[in-house]
Order: sequence, then C-alpha cells, then structure tokens
Amino acid sequence: MRYFRGFTLTELLVSLVISSLVFIGIINVLIVSDETINETTQRAELQENAQLALNFLSQDIQMIGYWGPYTGHDLNLQATAGGKPVRLLSALNGNHKVAMKAVKNDCIRLPHLVNPHGTFVNSASENGFITVWGAEKKRGDKLLNNCIKKAKPQSDVIQIKRMIAHHWSASFAVQKQLMPSRFYMLAKSNEAIIFAGNDTIPLFYDDTQINGRIGEYQHYVYYVENEHLPYAENRDVVIPVLKRKYLYKAEKSSRAKGMLKAQPLVEGIEHIGFLYGIDSDADGNINSFYKAENLTWNDWQNANSRIKAIKIFVLARTILAEPRIGDSVHLSYDLGSKVIRFKAGSFLANAYRRLLLTKTVNIINHQG
Repeated sequence: MRYFRGFTLTELLVSLVISSLVFIGIINVLIVSDETINETTQRAELQENAQLALNFLSQDIQMIGYWGPYTGHDLNLQATAGGKPVRLLSALNGNHKVAMKAVKNDCIRLPHLVNPHGTFVNSASENGFITVWGAEKKRGDKLLNNCIKKAKPQSDVIQIKRMIAHHWSASFAVQKQLMPSRFYMLAKSNEAIIFAGNDTIPLFYDDTQINGRIGEYQHYVYYVENEHLPYAENRDVVIPVLKRKYLYKAEKSSRAKGMLKAQPLVEGIEHIGFLYGIDSDADGNINSFYKAENLTWNDWQNANSRIKAIKIFVLARTILAEPRIGDSVHLSYDLGSKVIRFKAGSFLANAYRRLLLTKTVNIINHQG
C-alpha cells in the first residue's frame, strides 16, 4: 500500500502568511499605481484648462482697440479722429435719438456720468471711448452697472472692445456671410460705421465702399463665476468657471435690441488677475506694471497710448474635491493684483490641486 504525505499545519500557516504578504504587496502596488495615474491625469487637466483660459484671454487682450484700417482713432463721435468721426448706422441720417445700444443691462463703466459710453459709442458724450477697463470684483459691489452680479469676489474682471479681423471687402457675397445675430464695422483709414448683421452694408460719406474692410464688432467682459451643479446624494458641487459676456442680438431683432450674453468658457478656473503695463512718460516703453485700482482715469481714457501690455494670471484647480492627508500647510498664490490664500487644514486647501500660470501679452494696436 502506498501512503501520500500531506502538508502539516505549520506548513499551511507559513504558506498562508507568505501568500498574504505577496497579495498585500500587489494591492499596495496597484493602489500606488492608481494614485499616480490619478495625480498625473489631474495635473494634465490643470495644465490644459489653465492654458486654454490663457489662450482665450491673450487673443483678445493683444487685439484691444483694433478697428481694422481705422485702428488708432478714438471712436467717440465728437472726435474728428484725423478725419471723419465713427458713426453708428442709426445716426447716418442725423437721427441720434435712435441710438444703437445693448438694451439689456449693458456693462457701462461709469453709469453715473452724464452721457456715458456703453457697448457702443454715445454721440453725446464728451469723454473718449474706453476700449479696455479692469477691476477686482468685491463682495456687494455693482461693477459695470451690475451686469456681472454673479462674478466671484476677489477675482478680477476685464472689459475689452475690438474688431474681430475678418477683413472682408464690402460686396453682395459678403452680405450673405454676415450673421444677423452679430454687429459689424465697415472701416477705412479715416472713417468707420457700425451696423447690425441684418442691415444692408452701409456706404461711406462719399457714397461708396471703396477701401472699406468689414469685421465683427465685439464687446467682451471676462470674469469668473461659481456654478452650482447637481451631484450625488442630492448634493451640489461648486465649480468655478471662466465666463465671457459677448455682444449678441436675436437674428430678427433690430440693431437697437443688442444684449450682452454670458458664455461659459473653461471649467476649473478659480481666479484671474491682471497687471497693466503703463508708459507714463510717452517714450514707448513700459515704466511699471500696476493693478487696476492704481490706474487713473487718464490711463483708461488714453489706453491706446498708455497701456502697452497686460500680465495675465490664471489660477486653475481640479474640478471635484478629493481630500488628501498630509497637506496641512498654508497655501498662497500671487496673482499680481492680489494674493489668494488658503488656511492650513481647511477644506479648500486640502481638497483640490491647483496650478498658477502667467503670461505677459503685448497690445499690438497701441499708439507710439
């Protein structure tokens, strides 16, 4: 008879312990690998979102005050601008009572002024037309006629007016390409006219469109707003979003029915900040960078000659909270015009990864 020897209890216990150690090691490797993948994914997401926000801001900031062939002139109707003053289509027959305007909560810089400029030139104003303006949104204030009431406090706001460079020549074929929901500018070196996309392309004072170029007229306001989105278990998740208000109207509406419509651009942008490079002695060089509250009325009125560049600061964070252990430190991020701080051990400090990107953009349309 043959006998088969089995494992002893001691051998079984030893093998079980060894197997457990190997299994635990494999699990730890998988956990670390998963955490590494998650961290890498989050950092890539932060980089992508922050860079996208920088791109949006940069492309509009560098084109501040661009009016095609008319660039360099003040759009104020009372200014001679070295030639013919800019006109709104509604004023072509001298009827200034039918002003082209953004009628719904226009973002007006100083609404308390007599005859302030808004999205469009106010022909009765004695002030220059401001093409860029900025400020820090503070809790309870009413920036820009309270047109961005939900903007996030401590984050900057920037207002930009420009032509988008299509550079079409006026023709019947171009007329069909114009969007009825947008506004346009027909410009040449000494004359410009603003009209709606469903208007017939107008004529210059000489009753021609010779040397005229057409581009979309735009008024942008960039800001950050916290959005509350539904999440699991009847909870909301708060996501900061870079938004932009843009000039728009319903396709069949008249030119007097314009409005500024909010457009979400990039999620996860927690704060934006700006510093303005000022040429204070008119030598063509930047003397210093200042935050918006330190700029004078003269700086804003003469932005085309005084503001040469703008430093942009974008603070991005991960979309969803993921509290981590061991990060109990004070966090601070210098956004140029302010420092954003998160207290050690706080939820906001521990729950999100962040990335701060900065870029200096030269304004290519400045005078001098």
